[in-house]
Amino acid sequence: MSLAKSSLTTSVFTIFSKISGFLRDISLAAAIGTGVLSDIFFIALRIPISFKITLAEETFNSAYIPLFAKFNHSSARQKHYQFAKKIILYGLLISVPLILVAEVFMPSIVSVFASNMNNQEEFDLLVKVSRIVFPYLIFIVISSVFVGTLNANHKFALAAGLPIFLNCSLMFCIILFPFFDLDRIILLSYSVLLGGLVQAFLLFSAVDREFWQVFFSRNKDYIDLKRFFTLLLPTFISSSITQLNLIIGIIIASLQPAAVSYLYYSERIYLLPLSVVGVAIGTVLIPT
Repeated sequence: MSLAKSSLTTSVFTIFSKISGFLRDISLAAAIGTGVLSDIFFIALRIPISFKITLAEETFNSAYIPLFAKFNHSSARQKHYQFAKKIILYGLLISVPLILVAEVFMPSIVSVFASNMNNQEEFDLLVKVSRIVFPYLIFIVISSVFVGTLNANHKFALAAGLPIFLNCSLMFCIILFPFFDLDRIILLSYSVLLGGLVQAFLLFSAVDREFWQVFFSRNKDYIDLKRFFTLLLPTFISSSITQLNLIIGIIIASLQPAAVSYLYYSERIYLLPLSVVGVAIGTVLIPT
């Protein structure tokens, strides 16, 4: 597939994704508005999303795809899936203990983001919502590898349109609000996990059958990941600094009720041209 056609495909599905995100935000604004409750949800969502932006997407792909493609062109074609398998296992080995530790110390973690939250009931709700949402990190780790694998094989449509399913999950949850006698924020938190589960299922279905044959095989080809982490480190540091900047912004914004929500909604708008044009072309350029 040509660079122009691949970029157009990515841009089109990114536009669909952004439209669904815009509809999601309209639905969220109508359902939970801007206030303490919306701040609680967006702060809880920001924690795993920060990991996603720092470790996944362009940061991950810039290190993963070149090495995957290198194995793909080698004589032993199955090596590229052995490489993917190893990244998934290492990712889970790191993320699962991290999630367990974060679940235990969540009150201390969220206290950094909620300096103005003097109401104990609101703080407890923030801790509860954060504990529900944070395991979404597992889906982020798994999705990163599968998205990178699809992009390396010049399959961009599903990866670009993947957020649509998370957005639909949130909107479906909002439609169900009248039918459940449960806190709206709690229900929204579970819908994030549901969206992650749907995304993972679609990615599982999209990868080559050969991947699963390699994944469940007992063949243990030695693949050194040192090169992968060497490539990952510069973009990880750069992305971490950016995320630290955003986190500091959220900490400052949390001093003013509803400010976190205002920042969230406005961020969706100004990121639109970057995602549709810049990220789309960059995503296609890496495997090319």
